Amino acid sequence: MDYSNSALHYLVISIQFKNFGHVSSFTDFIFLAWCTDNLMCASV
Repeated sequence: MDYSNSALHYLVISIQFKNFGHVSSFTDFIFLAWCTDNLMCASV
């Protein structure tokens, strides 16, 4: 795994959630970030 890319994904997600306020809990944020990273890795 490329950790620099993963960090970028987390940053983008955090910005999106800060702007739209869809995070209901920290656990949901981590779960979405994990899913996003795995989907991006799987699609490459």
